[in-house]
Order: sequence, then structure tokens, then C-alpha cells
Amino acid sequence: MPKPIKRRRPKRPKTEVQEIQSLYGRLLFFWQRHHRRLLLALAVLLLVLAVGLGGLYWQHSTDRKAQRLAYEGYKLYHNLYLAEPLTAQERYQRALKAFQEAQALRPSAYNLYYIGACLAELGRLQEAAETLQRLLREYPQEPYLGQLARLKLAQVASRQGRTEEALGHLRELSARRGSFADLALLQEARLLQEMGKTQEALKKYRSLLQGFVNSPYAEEARQALETLEK
Repeated sequence: MPKPIKRRRPKRPKTEVQEIQSLYGRLLFFWQRHHRRLLLALAVLLLVLAVGLGGLYWQHSTDRKAQRLAYEGYKLYHNLYLAEPLTAQERYQRALKAFQEAQALRPSAYNLYYIGACLAELGRLQEAAETLQRLLREYPQEPYLGQLARLKLAQVASRQGRTEEALGHLRELSARRGSFADLALLQEARLLQEMGKTQEALKKYRSLLQGFVNSPYAEEARQALETLEK
């Protein structure tokens, strides 16, 4: 006689509690086999997070200190909100120190410009010129500060007796028609006038009046023209 076929009873679906117990068991088994590696990975992750957060805090702290120093230097250079009266020499010395410390913490074109400006005011003209040239070389993407630096370089070169070099800086500024093109034309005209090149100076004064009608330097140019054309 053929054996009777036994029918398989369908498995009962696992309850939610059984599913959780099964998952817990698998996790426990995995932990028992790999707990050392997991602990090491966790330790490395915590170390990386600690270093990252520490770096962010240090950077933020450094930035704030550099900003405070730069602001202090700005106040000293421009003689603003000072708690005690200082001579010009003292102000520029202290401002130079503040900007140099700020530059050491957070290098910037702004700090370099004021370092150069302070050195110029203190009569350290060669150092001033080198600092301002460094600004132009390292921060070509800073058009505004670059123009200020070139104006200051023209002043430094003029004080050093390098008139042609000063004129070169001013011509480059006026040719670019930037924020200080009118001032560059005025200073160029003054230098030419001092050199006895009256006709060239007249051309520069006229260029200022024609190209920059609303310039704050227009009146000085007009008066200079009237004096030279008499």
C-alpha cells in the first residue's frame, strides 16, 4: 500500500516580538564577533570629530583675534577713539605692531596695505615699497586695495626721489579708470608741474576736468589751470 502523503503544515508567520528577538540575536552575534574592530572604528571616528571641532574652534578664535588686532591698528593709524593721547610716531609704531600680529594670524591684503602705510609714515620707505609690492604680487584679485597700494607706492617713490617710477604708478592707475583714476591724474599733474613740465601738467589737469566732471578734485584742477594759463 502506498504511504499516505503527509501534508506540511504552513509555518506560522513570526510575530513582531519574534522579529525583534531575531534581529537582536543577529546583532548580538555580530557584536561578539567584531566588537574589537567596531570599538576601534568608533574611537577613530571620535578622534576625527574631536580634531575637526578643535580645528574649527581654533580657526574661529584666531580669526576673531586677528580682526581685533586689525581694528585696533586701524584706530591707531587714523587716530580714532584712542583712550590716551599719542604722538604720530607712537600711533604708527603701535598700529604697525597690531597689523603685523594680525597678518601673522590671518594673512590678508588689508593687513599688508596698512603695514606698508605705517612703514611709509615712519619713514621706512624701502620696507614700505617692498610690502606694497608684495600686496600687488600676492593679491592680484584685490582691485580696490591694489589701487590704494599703487597710490601709496607712487607717494613712496616720490619721497625717495624716484619721480619717473612714481609717474609710472600714477599713469597705470589713471589708464585703468578705476576708483582712484581722478586722484591719480591730479597727483600726476602735480608731479609734472613740480618737474617744470608745465605743458604735460596742463594736459593732465584738462583730462581730469573732462573725464571726471563731478570729481572732488575738479576744483583744484580748475584753479591750477587758471594759474598756469595766465
